[in-house]
Amino acid sequence: MLRREPKVTPAWPSAIKHSPFVQQFTLIELLVVIVTIAILIALLLPALQQAKDTAKSVMCMSNLKQQFAGITLYANDSDGLIPPIGQNFYSSGMPGSVTCDLPGPACRRCRP
Repeated sequence: MLRREPKVTPAWPSAIKHSPFVQQFTLIELLVVIVTIAILIALLLPALQQAKDTAKSVMCMSNLKQQFAGITLYANDSDGLIPPIGQNFYSSGMPGSVTCDLPGPACRRCRP
């Protein structure tokens, strides 16, 4: 036969609730804790913004370094010529290579 163990419920939760040594938080204490946390967060926000600005600056410098490396590699491969700047990708900097079907001022893409 199987022996059944009697179900034992822990007595400590009810003992803690009724213990004279355990005090509960008052509303004032809870509000003080919340205000303290809010002040700490307010002090940390400028530091986080500064870290975000620093990260953006580092990313920009990295992009400039990559662009310079690409232009340098292009110049090394093309006898010191640099890629055309200020033209769209399809025209490749060659004048007159952009064709347009719209006549005169109606064409916005071909205007200087």
